[in-house]
Amino acid sequence: MWGLSARLVRRRNKSGSAEEEFARAKETALRYISYRPRTVWEVVKKLTQKGYHQDIISHIVLFLKEYGFLDDQEFAEMWLRSRTGEKPCGRVRIYHEMMRKGIDREIIEESLSIITPEKEETMARLLVERKYHKTGFDYKKIEGFLLRRGFEQNIVRKILDEFLQESHA
Repeated sequence: MWGLSARLVRRRNKSGSAEEEFARAKETALRYISYRPRTVWEVVKKLTQKGYHQDIISHIVLFLKEYGFLDDQEFAEMWLRSRTGEKPCGRVRIYHEMMRKGIDREIIEESLSIITPEKEETMARLLVERKYHKTGFDYKKIEGFLLRRGFEQNIVRKILDEFLQESHA
């Protein structure tokens, strides 16, 4: 049974055997990841909150990784695609979101390496154009919007200044 140790199998809890607890934990984890992709940290947190023993949680994580249900590298790449697509965000926000999801810093840095300053400027420019067409141009409001989206101050100012020059030319 996925390498459950003899000690763990013999362990009993109030609600039944270790095998039953493992089955319930696995069902909980599978249900949890069925709604949307999750990180290892999110699954561990969820199972811990549900009160499952740490040994069982470790075995569940190994099981999910073995079958390809949990992969933090793949999750980071998927998250990056979603955050640079339709509603783009800057590197700063994406970095912090991934950290909150419990993704390892090295994985985050590796995945963010594809966002060049030029690409970040292009994403910010796209957002400025969309905001301009919807609400007009209010420098302070658009600046705040871009900063909340995680774009760095120097990129925000550069894009807004360029937009001002182009619109007054």
